Amino acid sequence: MVEHVGRGQYLAPRSAAKEQFFWEGQRNVAPRPISLWLEPIITVAGLARLHFEFGWPKHLIGAQSKDWAFDIATYQQLDSANEFVACEVKKTASELEGLVRTMRQLATDDVRSETSMSKGQINAYRKLNALRTRRAPFFWALGPGGAGYVFRMSYGEDGVVMFSAACEDDLRYGDDRAADAG
Repeated sequence: MVEHVGRGQYLAPRSAAKEQFFWEGQRNVAPRPISLWLEPIITVAGLARLHFEFGWPKHLIGAQSKDWAFDIATYQQLDSANEFVACEVKKTASELEGLVRTMRQLATDDVRSETSMSKGQINAYRKLNALRTRRAPFFWALGPGGAGYVFRMSYGEDGVVMFSAACEDDLRYGDDRAADAG
């Protein structure tokens, strides 16, 4: 599913970036601190689920979208530029819930600027704008220990983004899905 590409880095076929599980601290500190980063581990688990559980071909899934808006993305054969499933990973269930809550709130507000937003709101706003621009049919918010939300997305003419609760089964791959989701 992912390939080890050296120095503790892993790469999926459609990835825009490598995933790294361990982070090394400052060299001048002895012993040099090493920490485990949870988001890449959850990301690789999400990639594996998309392939093994939901049937996505390896060449259509990757980590990190082209603009880093999403941690995981799937693509249809006929549209390799826009995500079909856009997935954001968070390391805790509370971070995940906060992201989803903020994205849904910003989707109903007429917010068009990052001015006076908190860091969390800016993150959610950028993901919402990526969804709005590329019109992914599905958004998957994924966290640890089975935490997750799947949404079927729809987009209004006026830029409004609507989240409808969906189930994980909706993440299944199928050649006929592009026509159904659009």
